[in-house]
Amino acid sequence: MDAADILGAAPRSEFRPRVRPVPKEDEPKKGLKGLNREVFQLTGGNPEPASSAATSAAVPRFQKKRKGASKQVHWEWVGFSNSARTDGLELKHWQKKGVQWEDYPFARFNKKLELLEYSEEEYEKLLSSEDWTRDDTDKLIDLVKRFDMNFFIVQDRWPGSHSVEVLKDRFYFIQRKLTEERGLVAPEDNGENVLMTKPYDREHEEKRKQHLERSMAGSRDEEKEEQEILEKARKIEALLKKRRGEHKKLKPLDPGPRCAKGGVTLRSKLLLRGTESSCVSKILSGIGAEEKFRSLADDIAKLLSIHRKLLKRKAKPAKSGPGQPGKPGRKRKHPLPEDEGSGSEVTQKKRKQ
Repeated sequence: MDAADILGAAPRSEFRPRVRPVPKEDEPKKGLKGLNREVFQLTGGNPEPASSAATSAAVPRFQKKRKGASKQVHWEWVGFSNSARTDGLELKHWQKKGVQWEDYPFARFNKKLELLEYSEEEYEKLLSSEDWTRDDTDKLIDLVKRFDMNFFIVQDRWPGSHSVEVLKDRFYFIQRKLTEERGLVAPEDNGENVLMTKPYDREHEEKRKQHLERSMAGSRDEEKEEQEILEKARKIEALLKKRRGEHKKLKPLDPGPRCAKGGVTLRSKLLLRGTESSCVSKILSGIGAEEKFRSLADDIAKLLSIHRKLLKRKAKPAKSGPGQPGKPGRKRKHPLPEDEGSGSEVTQKKRKQ
């Protein structure tokens, strides 16, 4: 019993190999659709796929071995010292044999802050304060050096109740005063020194942290309301900016020639405005008489103003005093007694009326 009996297949004697029919030579080959005539003639109607041709032609190649025997590297377990450490601890590591260092290569990454230190005289002259003693100031400088100006750790190690802002204010005050006293910053480099141009503002920092705590402690509704207010403010600002741009584009109206106080303006100047004045100026400039016309108009205006002033002066009544004719006299406090005759009769008639 074999697999054919188990599967119920036909016996092997009935299996016959499949014979492929041989095409006749006279029978024309059918052309494949989508192929060019040149491709069909070159391939004979059975184009082999490019992938199979590439795989059949590809031959595995290996990289050639490098010429010359490689040198063997020997390593050794040696001890080393680090100049960045102050405790003199000696450690060991694997190192290439024959390599020697003057100092540990990674010691150059040990960067230390160079802080200004004060003397007794400088402290008494510049840094003395009622809120800070000399011992507290010395301790602050030591902690800042030890923890590389990480003021959160400095405040954690501080024995008192000073906040981070108070410690920062004192430290930057000391550094700024010593820099000014010693003249370490040149006048031309003063604008680039942040310590001098932007001193530490303790009040501003405290207010900033208070606002931050309030915003973090607020609810989502308050945050949403704040965002809506900010969005409205942005829209209003954008609208105002647009309006300003539109106003700038508009041409200002020509107010026309203004007359000085007490002067005279010609009617021609008021009438010849806009297009008419431009046309007249073009005509006059073409003739070459524009400057003469302007000077003549100015002279006429001056003469008219002088004439107007003379008329006003003549129209004023001349007041004369009792003793000097043509000059105004002083007013009497008490009127003169009226003369007898016509004057008294006139006064009587007025009283009767």
